[in-house]
Amino acid sequence: MLRRFTHYTLTLLELLEAEARNLGSGLVRAGTNLALAIVGVLLLGGAASVFGWSLFLALRPVWGPAGAAAACGVLLLLLGLLFLLFVNSRVKDG
Repeated sequence: MLRRFTHYTLTLLELLEAEARNLGSGLVRAGTNLALAIVGVLLLGGAASVFGWSLFLALRPVWGPAGAAAACGVLLLLLGLLFLLFVNSRVKDG
């Protein structure tokens, strides 16, 4: 009886050790993916800012400062809305 209990206990501990090892590697992978996603979002935000600023500078001589700012704001608003709709559709499908 004691031998069987010891065998079950050792088997359970080995299983727990293997699961802990897999969990650790999964956490590292998830953390790395999260960090890369954050860096990607920051880079896209910076690119959108530079694009908006360059569009503003290009439109300012033609439409004036207020018109150029409004056009850039509307364009960036539409791009943000499209992105959110795309993400929302992916979440619903997932």
